[in-house]
Amino acid sequence: VRSRRQRQMCIRDSPYMIVMVSIQLVPTGEVINVSITKSSGNEAIDRSVVAAVKRAAPLPVPKDNRLFEQKFRSFSMEFSPKDAKW
Repeated sequence: VRSRRQRQMCIRDSPYMIVMVSIQLVPTGEVINVSITKSSGNEAIDRSVVAAVKRAAPLPVPKDNRLFEQKFRSFSMEFSPKDAKW
């Protein structure tokens, strides 16, 4: 039987536990949509990533509307538990 710490280390060290998400914002930085584009294969981790993105709102965005539309309206991010703090 593995301890909680051992399970956390296995998840963190796994190269397969990567979640890719697509994020859509409005100019205020509010998150209007988060969708998983590549699952880690672990529903709990996937849900945790989506929840973390939503909790982080409002995200910082540039005041330049043109730059916002080009780079921030819709973008993708990759999350991996290897850098997670337990």
